[in-house]
Amino acid sequence: MQKWRNEVRYTAGLKFANIPFLVDGETYVTQSLAILRYLARKFGLVPKCEEELVKCEMIEQEISDLKTRMNNTCYDPFMTIPGHRPGSETGLFDHEFLKNQLTIRLEERIPMFDEWLSGGGFCVGDTVCYVDFLVYEFLDQLRRFLPSPFKGKSKVAAFMSKV
Repeated sequence: MQKWRNEVRYTAGLKFANIPFLVDGETYVTQSLAILRYLARKFGLVPKCEEELVKCEMIEQEISDLKTRMNNTCYDPFMTIPGHRPGSETGLFDHEFLKNQLTIRLEERIPMFDEWLSGGGFCVGDTVCYVDFLVYEFLDQLRRFLPSPFKGKSKVAAFMSKV
């Protein structure tokens, strides 16, 4: 880690030095999503038309929203703001309350993913694209944390088994 801080971080041409990073010839990329998108373009895993691109962007942002909710459930997002605890009924950080709120949200959203995936098995039809990897990674985390909203969602299960 010391070598990263002293040598690589500022000398490798990384404008926003961070881990993970990718060096591909003369191209330097940091940030997970930027790396994912770069590799998708390089290997042809990008939407083929505007309609598919819009679908990918919507799914990407839905995942982002759900990630924020999960992070707020696992970590007290207001720990640095004295007296401010909107994540509970008691005014204190309440993991179980937040977990229940996340479960309610997932019970609304996971069926939407199940329906969305009925159009060919991947996020934008019958061909895998970069957003499928993003969705897989997060749904895998979610189903381990809160498995109940995933029960009976056959298309989500099929998607998870083939990505």
